[in-house]
This record gives sequence, C-alpha cells and structure tokens, in this order.
Amino acid sequence: MARRVQTLRRSALLVAACFAAGATPAYASIVDQYNCLGGEDGVLTVMIAARDAAPAQVRLDDVGIAMLDRADTDLQFLPEGGAALYQGDAGSLAVISDKAVLEIRGDTHFCQIIAEEPEAASLLPSLYFDGSGFELRQPGIGSSRYDFGVSSGELVAVLGRFLGDPTDRAVYDEETACPGEVIRFADVTLYLADDRWKGWTLGRAAGDTARSVAVSGPAGATIGSPATMLQYGTTRYEASTLGDERIGDGVHYIVENHNRRSEISAMWAGESCVFR
Repeated sequence: MARRVQTLRRSALLVAACFAAGATPAYASIVDQYNCLGGEDGVLTVMIAARDAAPAQVRLDDVGIAMLDRADTDLQFLPEGGAALYQGDAGSLAVISDKAVLEIRGDTHFCQIIAEEPEAASLLPSLYFDGSGFELRQPGIGSSRYDFGVSSGELVAVLGRFLGDPTDRAVYDEETACPGEVIRFADVTLYLADDRWKGWTLGRAAGDTARSVAVSGPAGATIGSPATMLQYGTTRYEASTLGDERIGDGVHYIVENHNRRSEISAMWAGESCVFR
C-alpha cells in the first residue's frame, strides 16, 4: 500500500510540474481523452468519463484495455488543492487539468488532453462498412471485424444488437440477379447466398446520430454526403450504365447532382441487387 501511494505521489508531482509549466484548466464533462507519449508503446489513449466516478480506460492496442480505478489518496499539496488519481494492476494515472502522467507496464507516459466535449457521434458504437464487410467500433471496448462469408445467423445477431430487428427479409429464386436472400435494416441491406454474407447496400437512414449507433461507409461517407469525399481514393467505373459511378477499395458509389450540389446517392459492395 505504501509503495502504491508513493508511486501515485511521484506521478502527481510530475503532473504538478507540467501544470506549473503552463496548463489550461480543463475539467471532465462527458468524456475526456488524453494522448500519452513515452516508452515503447508509442501513443496510448486514455478515456475518462464522468471523472468523479468512472474508472480511466487505457487503450493498450486495438483490442486491449486496462482499467484504472479512482484512488482515494489525499494530495492536497498539489496546485488547485488536489488531483484525480487512478490505480490498477497495470499501473497508475495522475491527472490535473489538461495534463496527466501515466505509468503502465514499466514505462512513464506524459499525456495531454485532446478532446473535452466530443461530438455525440464519437461516443456511439460505430459500424463502418467497406469493400470486405464492416468494422464494429465500440468506444472504450475496442473494434472487431465481420467480413463477407460470415454466417447469416452471426451477422444478424451482431447487427441486431445495434440496429434492432430487420424490417424485411426476402428469398429470391435463381432466376433473379439478386443473391438468394435479402435482409433489410433501416440503415443497411444485406445480401446472402447459401447462408453466407455476400454484400451490402447502405440506406439513407445511415449516419443519423440521433440514434444509438453510427452507421457509415468508408471514411464516414453516407447517402447524401458531398461527392468531394470521393475525390481521392476512387476512380470512375467506365463500364457503368447507372450514371456517374465511382469505385474505390471494392466499394461502388453513385454520384448525382441535387440543388447544384454533387452528392452520394447510392453505395454498395460485394454482391447486391444492382441491375445494369
């Protein structure tokens, strides 16, 4: 216990030195995010939500998370009368204003706040559809991928947790151009064959951050996004009979002009019900 307090005090003194060097008051609101430099880990990210109660989450890599609990240690000798201190099996974190010191896995990292009040979309789980499938990102938890070929049962179970029940399911015979089964959510339509996922089409509801999940294509593109997003990374699909069609990294886009503004009007990847 004494060693832990000593470690916390040392970290807090380091933070105090940073504070004295010129920090700007920044107290936690919804979520504070710190970038931490030092050691062999490169840049580590620390997320603190409702700082007075919730633990600090240290993102060690794409999927690894270390939880540091708030430590009740009296450090009244610091500027402003105290500091926020966190402790866990992996290490410790001392925070004061917009700076912090993170000691984890034997290394010391110096941290700077980068976001005090992020937009609501950055706090939501996100589904990013691309040319191979989609990536599920959950703040404070990590990310996971689901690529074409995953079973329909697993696919619907995962998406159903965030998008709710499908709005429609249809089975097509072999004479149609569509894959064998189509499953529609408000945000996205899925195409399956032989119980395996084959493709997707993005719906217009995607990108509505008033809901509990953010859904988009590559780089956050949604239906209605400006076509300037496609300036780099896509080329014209010359064989298209659908109009101004672009393609990049396996994703197809249709661009149309609305009110003198070019925007994305359709987006899909893999096998889909697109009739040329």
